[in-house]
Amino acid sequence: MDGFARRKAQSKDDIRKAAAELFGQFGMDKVSIACIARTAGVSQATIYNNFGSKDGVVREFVTGAVEGLVNRVQEVLAPEKPSETRWRLSFSFSRRLRQASGPRWRQIPSLEAAGTCRMTLRSSAFAA
Repeated sequence: MDGFARRKAQSKDDIRKAAAELFGQFGMDKVSIACIARTAGVSQATIYNNFGSKDGVVREFVTGAVEGLVNRVQEVLAPEKPSETRWRLSFSFSRRLRQASGPRWRQIPSLEAAGTCRMTLRSSAFAA
């Protein structure tokens, strides 16, 4: 990877981190591209060049959050783990998810749907 590609990848990572921090603190509606740029230490043009718009930044944030959630659920529900361990991990995971997300997770329709699916996952995953 040459220097330009490395700096571009670093800028995108800085933007993602800044957006995640700001979205978590203030909500997606109240955070501007200017605020994300200031926090990430990049120009607004860099954000538009990498993500196209604020919607692109939000889409990337939500995609990352959902992928992380799916990976964690798959880890918790791994069939090689005893059912008691899966139950304990699931309980711990759902408690941490509620604590971490707070009321703002309802701003994201796909995560609201994920929240309603929790009970289905919990009850069906431990039938074995």
